[in-house]
Amino acid sequence: VDAAGSDAPFRQRLGLYSLVLLPPLAVALSDPTLFFTLLDTAGTYGILVLFGIVPAAMAWVQRYGPNADPDIEPALPGGRPVLAAMAAVAAMVVAGETWERLSGLG
Repeated sequence: VDAAGSDAPFRQRLGLYSLVLLPPLAVALSDPTLFFTLLDTAGTYGILVLFGIVPAAMAWVQRYGPNADPDIEPALPGGRPVLAAMAAVAAMVVAGETWERLSGLG
């Protein structure tokens, strides 16, 4: 076992590292604007899902799911309409971003 905690030989690890690092490096070096566009796209959708849709879905399951605990005080008042609105707004922003990006292709 080496310092990284791997039993794999150095040549095998080098090959795996190359497969992970070289394709993004090639994209970044060939066209930096494309790399930043891809990074913006990944960030836009990732953030909206992570901070818009997932928390509303988690709260929905905690409040109204099969194993819901009625003794837990809701941190966000408003119940189902507010949770649905939170998820819907995030989904509309995702849809708008998708529409904007796809309409720019044609």
